[in-house]
Amino acid sequence: MIPRSWIRSFCLAAALTLVAPDLLAEEGPPLQGDFRDFTPLAEPVPAPGDRFFDSQELPVSLAEFRGRVLLVNFWATWCPPCVYEMPSLDRLQGALGGEGLQVIAVSVDSEGIDIVRSFLRDLAVQNLEAYIDPLSKLARSFRVGALPTSYVVDAEGRVRGMLRSPAEWDSDEGLALLRHYLEEAAASGALDSGG
Repeated sequence: MIPRSWIRSFCLAAALTLVAPDLLAEEGPPLQGDFRDFTPLAEPVPAPGDRFFDSQELPVSLAEFRGRVLLVNFWATWCPPCVYEMPSLDRLQGALGGEGLQVIAVSVDSEGIDIVRSFLRDLAVQNLEAYIDPLSKLARSFRVGALPTSYVVDAEGRVRGMLRSPAEWDSDEGLALLRHYLEEAAASGALDSGG
């Protein structure tokens, strides 16, 4: 025989699910397709503040992008899986850039920004800026162990999750994952989609 208290608890949970889903625990991001291995952090942590360099060889930090949801991707020109995913990162920036997403594709090539700019030009990348971390300072702070590795940083500058493999970022599954964080940032008032 099933105890009455269990039956009451089950009925209450079912009623909350049907009547007031907002009272239940917050749902995490959708993790399907290439993104089944995406690891959301249980507790967000501040993104590292190390400087890296933009296409003009000027130092920048992730703090300068506050108010936007970031996809920080570490890659290299000599990494075949990185080459594979770069066009999808470019299309992702084109698709969600106007909604408040910024793809920061940071090369760890040590030969300088010219090789990165040339590489992106040869790939016909149109929506991404060239960034470089030639001494891998930012990559070490993020504890990057393999390439490509991507991190989602929310509009408040906190790391929310990571993926240590290439992915089709502009696929329906990739767009759904990143829209989850964009919607969360918009709901909290932290998103600056015009930036």
